[in-house]
Amino acid sequence: SETDTASIWQDGACLFGGLAALMAGVPQVQLAIRGLPPSMRRHMFRPEYEVLYRALAQVPGVTFVSNSLSAARAYSEWLDVPLSRFGIVYNGVQPMAPEPSLHCAHLWQEFADRTSDAERTIGGVFRFDTDKQPTLWIRFAARYLKRHPNTRFVLVGGGRLLPNAEELAEELGIKDRILFVGRSTRVGFWMTKMDVLVLLSRYEGLPNVLLEAQYMGVRVVTTPAGGAAECLIDGTTGYVLECAEKPDLEQLVAKVHSLSGRTEDRGLFEEGGIGRTFLDTHFSIPTMLAGFVSTTVAGLPTADGSFADQLRQVA
Repeated sequence: SETDTASIWQDGACLFGGLAALMAGVPQVQLAIRGLPPSMRRHMFRPEYEVLYRALAQVPGVTFVSNSLSAARAYSEWLDVPLSRFGIVYNGVQPMAPEPSLHCAHLWQEFADRTSDAERTIGGVFRFDTDKQPTLWIRFAARYLKRHPNTRFVLVGGGRLLPNAEELAEELGIKDRILFVGRSTRVGFWMTKMDVLVLLSRYEGLPNVLLEAQYMGVRVVTTPAGGAAECLIDGTTGYVLECAEKPDLEQLVAKVHSLSGRTEDRGLFEEGGIGRTFLDTHFSIPTMLAGFVSTTVAGLPTADGSFADQLRQVA
């Protein structure tokens, strides 16, 4: 083989692509994991995964790269591989375009007119499937409205459970306070309308939506699923809840409301602000590219040793 390094991403691809690369004589094989191990996501588990991953980990030249410390730690424990074998290369994102399409602008204006009494807008951007707990999000919205009726909600995304979420909103009598946008290519525009973004995932890799929201100047509240807690400055740019499977809705309502009413630190996400500096330092595209090059070409253990070391100490 004339290939020096094969970088292979995702669970199944890592296994079969990694084995193929070794059979082809590739000297360095990088297995890039993007989320929690399949042992923690039973619907994705295959009996051969653990055996094959453990075997690959014993082959010289095989290295691991993760986009979150949380996922690296979970794989390390699952496979009994030292955490030092994992490089950490965080996802890189950039601010999204805030301009709407004509359809989005009309949709928002119509909704804003119907909910003109709203003092705040709480939003979510996610795929409507089991892992994202969309019906729990609707129950949160209902509870929030009982405490703070002058609120509206914007939910962006599609998926098989979207009809279930809409039906539940209808049953709870709150559908008129929620705009179900569906899938959209103008997520940046919708984020500009949010005071707080809420993510209630059970499982995550490194949720880009938390980074994207903060880049758009929106504070976030999230479950601790996967690497979510690594995406924000807890207590400053947002809050991390205590549980992913069954988050405390009273705690969630309180956290979201405390953020929606904050007007201080308006420069938090502007150039030079602590939030923007945090994002640019660890989650910019240049940082990601530099990290990928260092782990792939130079074979360094981490792309950002100081940050990864700090997180390990906290963990």
